[in-house]
Amino acid sequence: MDTRHIAIGGLLALFAWLFQLSPVVFSEIFIFITILSSIPVYIGSRIQPKIGVMIYVIAGFLISMLSPHEGIFFFFTNGIVGLSLGIAEYYIENKFYIGLISGSFLTISLGIMTYLLDILVFGTNIPGNISVQLIIMFGFSSLYCSIFNIILDFIYKRVVEKL
Repeated sequence: MDTRHIAIGGLLALFAWLFQLSPVVFSEIFIFITILSSIPVYIGSRIQPKIGVMIYVIAGFLISMLSPHEGIFFFFTNGIVGLSLGIAEYYIENKFYIGLISGSFLTISLGIMTYLLDILVFGTNIPGNISVQLIIMFGFSSLYCSIFNIILDFIYKRVVEKL
């Protein structure tokens, strides 16, 4: 990893930190902006997976220092989406497989939040036993990651590849 990539990674980590902490700094009305925190992680991961991991870890720790709640959500939702999509996009060309792989990682992290940390990610309990709940989470996660991958790929091609 050269100096240029480290500098880009630091800048992208700063943007991820800013996006994820927007509801803490301003108000809960800006909660939707936290979704944007996955964009810098995705861009770094797609440039080089090591950079994406660096951005994910640094941004996550910085966020956790100011707001542990937002830090947990970054590590288990937005950050993991950006990281998994970026790394999958770096190694795999098939969009279907990218959505399934990233959906699997998101399902695992949502399962950890729901069943181990006892944080209701969807705001309420999902009906059914644990198997049905995980299938619903996987379906939601795969669809979310597939749609988000299309959006992030568009952003990447319009912004990063033009530089």
